[in-house]
Amino acid sequence: MTSEQYQLLKEYGSWCRYFGCMGYHTTHQRKPYHIDDNTALSIDRNLISIKQNQHDLYLIFKAHFINDVPYYRIKKYMKEKHPTTALKLIGFSFLDIADLINKIGDVIFKNAIKSRSDI
Repeated sequence: MTSEQYQLLKEYGSWCRYFGCMGYHTTHQRKPYHIDDNTALSIDRNLISIKQNQHDLYLIFKAHFINDVPYYRIKKYMKEKHPTTALKLIGFSFLDIADLINKIGDVIFKNAIKSRSDI
C-alpha cells in the first residue's frame, strides 16, 4: 500500500467517525476529513468481503483506521475489546501488525481496481 493509499484509509476512518457509521456519536460541526463520499463508499464496499470472510483482520483494520489505535497499541486494544482476536496475535510484534494492516490495504485497493475494470 502506498502512502497516498494509507492516507486515504485514514481519511476513510475520519469519514466513518464523522457520520457515525461505526456507532460513533459525533457532534463535530466541521468535516474532519477530505475524502469524497463516493470514494469512502467504494472503500466501504471493498471492506465487505474482508469483514465477512476474515473478521479478525477487519477488526484490526477497524482498530487502526476507524478507532485510530496506533500499531503499537493494537494488541492491548484487542485484548480489551476482542479477546478472541487478541489470542491470535500472540507472538506478533507491532511491526508484524503494521505489515498486516499494509496487506489489508493492498487487498482493499486491489478489489477497487478489479471493480473498476468490471464497469
